[in-house]
Amino acid sequence: MTAPTEQTVNAINAFAEALQERVQTFDAEHFPEMVKFMTSEFTVSIGKKYAKIWKMRNHTVDGVAKESIHSFVNLENGDILMAASLNKPARHRRGNVYSDDLGMEAVTDEGYIVRLG
Repeated sequence: MTAPTEQTVNAINAFAEALQERVQTFDAEHFPEMVKFMTSEFTVSIGKKYAKIWKMRNHTVDGVAKESIHSFVNLENGDILMAASLNKPARHRRGNVYSDDLGMEAVTDEGYIVRLG
């Protein structure tokens, strides 16, 4: 497997940034008291075949950070896949980071990955 192109990495990072913005907007609108002590942050790690989108919940009250896999992105074609486990994506495509809305067609307002169609 060759290294992902700069275009692919940029598209994946744009998806993660759009995801973070959507979740932060939802949380601020629906849980204004919660965002004072808990925030969500999304980061990307690039593997051989997939990029992992990590979700970190930071709790400022007790200092605990909870990290989980939000989704995977196929490095060959940009398909967004739900996480089946920490190291394995689910089979069915949810969206694509190259779409007009940066893959957000696969994400609810709350930030959950959904299956299209």
